[in-house]
Amino acid sequence: LAELRKAPPELFPGDLPWLAARLRDELFLASGAADLLTTFRPGEAVAAMAPVLAEPGRVFLKDRLVEHLARAGGDAAAAALVVALRSDGEESVRARCARALAGFPGPEAYAAVVLALKDPALDVRRAAATAMASMRSPEIFDALLAALYEEPDVRVQGDLVDTVERLLPDHPAIVREVVESLNPAAQAEAGRRSAARNLLGRTWPLGFFTPGRETIPFDAAGGRRIGITVELGSLKLSEVVQAIFSEPPFDRYREWFYLRVEAEFPSTAAYDFLGRPLQGVPRGELEGMVYLRFRDPAHFQAGVLGYARGCEAFVQKVSLLHEIGHALAGLGDEYPGGSPPPHANVAADRNVPWTSLIRDGHLPQPFLRQEGVWVPAETCHMNNNPVGEVDYCAVCQLALMGRVAELSGAPLPSR
Repeated sequence: LAELRKAPPELFPGDLPWLAARLRDELFLASGAADLLTTFRPGEAVAAMAPVLAEPGRVFLKDRLVEHLARAGGDAAAAALVVALRSDGEESVRARCARALAGFPGPEAYAAVVLALKDPALDVRRAAATAMASMRSPEIFDALLAALYEEPDVRVQGDLVDTVERLLPDHPAIVREVVESLNPAAQAEAGRRSAARNLLGRTWPLGFFTPGRETIPFDAAGGRRIGITVELGSLKLSEVVQAIFSEPPFDRYREWFYLRVEAEFPSTAAYDFLGRPLQGVPRGELEGMVYLRFRDPAHFQAGVLGYARGCEAFVQKVSLLHEIGHALAGLGDEYPGGSPPPHANVAADRNVPWTSLIRDGHLPQPFLRQEGVWVPAETCHMNNNPVGEVDYCAVCQLALMGRVAELSGAPLPSR
């Protein structure tokens, strides 16, 4: 596909029916055909993909079709997603459609997402609650408040409060009033999430950021595992899990993750933090929150160790944890010429957000990476310079902990 995009071939009218017919072929051929159609002829792509999305089954392919319809955009793509959101029998497909419709401005998309707030499936309601933060309507707050008071699950209520907060960033008093009107369980969930977003201002005991701290056990009743998908290349799965889960803060949260191996798709085989098979792990909203594609050094330009694109990371083994920082928590590059401010770990002023960590002895004074750019330390995975016992600096660890807690419902450690 990369080579085709450099010099796209001319498509003739007779090619389009042939490509459209491939959408009903085996998974990888169908997915490739959808990508080609969307890349070169988005209008025809929507017309070809919409009927396939409306057919029963083919869940893996539908995941890709939803993505391509969102890329193509337009009223016809929105209409296909609305139909699937209202009628598809697979909750994972409906959840993906709800998230995709967040990028469509029309009233039909908005109405479908509001209706999805009453979907019987938890993941669909959560996706709809999150999608509302990107939508605009005069009735949006009435819809959010009605859903808040009718919703039986505190996780969805937490998502709805997050959406209200994102829509009203300059009105914390109104958000506080909304939270205080909820039942105690929903208030506690909103408080937990707020705490996860404001970790830099808390006091942490000495030794908190070192390896070997107490593991946080997985809570099957209220928590969800985060899925990491791996394209192994020449590595073994055991090498990958050892590299990730021996490192703070992932060592604390190792029970809150599972891994899938790309070569085993479309099976739903999954593995735990030791590489042991896990039973009964369905596909869900947190599937592939990080997608690791391992490559040998020859695949990269000179001096490049890897790169991330959204939650997808192309990595050499040496850059694994650096790229996970990008893909999972949106951390910035701390090396000279790296990510511009603002990021959790990259500031534009010496009065940095992590001053409490400096005060409590977890970090040195802010490091001047270059003029107008301050980072927590010289030695961190995000600086491609991990040195010593602690390889993610305290700021990056807290950002990763907050992201894991936000996604999975895991508690934040206290010591």
